[in-house]
Amino acid sequence: MVNRAKILYLITKSVWGGAGKHVYDLAACAQKKGYDAAVAGGGRGPLAGRLQEASIPFISLGGLKREMGPLGAFAVFLKTLKILFSFRPDILHSSSPQAAGIAGPAAFIYKMLSRKKLRTIFTVHGWSFLEDRPRWQIFFIRILSKITLWFYDQVICVSNFDRQIAVQTGLARPEKLLTIHNGISENEILFLAKNEIRKKMPNARFETDDFIVGTVGEFVKNKGYEYLVPAAGVLAKKDEKIKTVIAAWGSGWQKTRRQIENEKTGRHVILVRDLFPAAAYLKAFDVFVFPSLKEGLPYAVLEAGLAGIPVIASSVGGIPEIIEDGKTGLLIPPADPQKLTEAVLRLKKDPELGRILAQNLRQKVLKEFSKEKQLQKTFELYSNFIDSPGLSTPDLEDGSFCEDGAAF
Repeated sequence: MVNRAKILYLITKSVWGGAGKHVYDLAACAQKKGYDAAVAGGGRGPLAGRLQEASIPFISLGGLKREMGPLGAFAVFLKTLKILFSFRPDILHSSSPQAAGIAGPAAFIYKMLSRKKLRTIFTVHGWSFLEDRPRWQIFFIRILSKITLWFYDQVICVSNFDRQIAVQTGLARPEKLLTIHNGISENEILFLAKNEIRKKMPNARFETDDFIVGTVGEFVKNKGYEYLVPAAGVLAKKDEKIKTVIAAWGSGWQKTRRQIENEKTGRHVILVRDLFPAAAYLKAFDVFVFPSLKEGLPYAVLEAGLAGIPVIASSVGGIPEIIEDGKTGLLIPPADPQKLTEAVLRLKKDPELGRILAQNLRQKVLKEFSKEKQLQKTFELYSNFIDSPGLSTPDLEDGSFCEDGAAF
């Protein structure tokens, strides 16, 4: 009897962010291609709901979160070990540093005790030691990152930038590091019409001739909202028709709200919480801004490109691999409200430039960042890893590669 190969995906938070979408796409494709797939992660957020709708098992790892103490991490380690013995995967694929840091040692112990062949993969969505932190923390995180990578057979970087950083800092051997860009499908997002979106957005009052600057993401420091808020205030003073929308999710929204209140920009900065799916609302914006301080290769920029709107983004992480300044968008330095303000005013003054940038970006996203390409490269890796004669693996030459999934 031939058994189906099993893949267990791990992620820290079950939110619908970039890593969450990445895991969902992989798990949904794995299920469609004939693998037994399951996802384990912290909490029961929107990702868990989407997986449930797709009949993909989700295992809640209570206690798994971004910040954990030693006792909490050990408790999650024991739960992960239990899941490994219960599910008995052939491939363990981690997609966030906290999950990877715990799952790697758990997989090592599991292989020793079970004598089962288990291959391990870690997808890196940006290195944590590139965040704005004290030097001692950066040093400590780099050491932990190197230890974590030791437990994995293959490390997938979502950008060439992340791979180069790993090679330069000696985190792993170059042959262990593989770049697979995040990808997106032309038909996966059902964009709402601009006029309808502006009516449906909660807390928003728009005039017909308002110029909307918008962003979507999670309420975390790395997204750079603390620099967008003052830029929005300056933009409103220069042109009262310019309004800024921050559509985001997560527990950090109160900090952004307090900043808006303190800087008295509430009339022109609209905070929209937990808009889901946020990507469907992108056409509400005349310009998409992405003022991140640290990134891997963000889906939000790919989605904005697919929506056909001009993009202004920080020149960090893998973003320059998507945005070529002056050709497919405008790049600005991170943490620079003045440059962000200047870029927005430039596009408002020159709508033809915005139209050309948006058109070029859309073509580049469709050509170079397809979901089909991303999935096919990842599943080729899975197939190479699973070489046991008693296990079945899908045929990779069966036409379109998981491209007929449900849109959102």
